[in-house]
Amino acid sequence: MSQREIALRAHEAVLAMRDHDDKAKLKTLCMKMPGLMCQSGLAQTIVFIRSRDRNDVKHGTFYLKQLIHVLADKAPRERPGAKPTIEALQHDALSLGVLEYIALTAEVQRAMEWMRRFAQIEMQKIQESEDN
Repeated sequence: MSQREIALRAHEAVLAMRDHDDKAKLKTLCMKMPGLMCQSGLAQTIVFIRSRDRNDVKHGTFYLKQLIHVLADKAPRERPGAKPTIEALQHDALSLGVLEYIALTAEVQRAMEWMRRFAQIEMQKIQESEDN
C-alpha cells in the first residue's frame, strides 16, 4: 500500500474520530501512541490501549478499529476473506517471528504517525484529555 493510500485512510479515520463522543480522549491517543510504540513495541501498545477501555466507554477500541481501517490490506486476518480484527492484530503481534514483528510494527507506526498528523490538523481546537 502506498503512502498516499495510508494518508488518505488516516485522514478518514481522524475525521471519524472528530465526530465521536470521546474526541478529546481519541485525540490524546492519536498524539501519544506513536511515542508509546517506540518505547514499548506493538504488542504492549495494543494491550495498553485495550486496557484503557472502561465499562461502556470504549475509546481505545474505537481508536484501534480506526487504526485497522488505515492498515486495511496490511492488517492480519484470522482466516482468508475475513475482515481484520483487533484480536487478530494482537495475536499476530504476540506470535510472529522477530522479522515479521518488526515489519508489522513499522507499518503500524507509519499509520499511527499519519493519524497523529491529521489529528493535529483536524482536531486542532479540541483539548486533549488529562486522564492518563
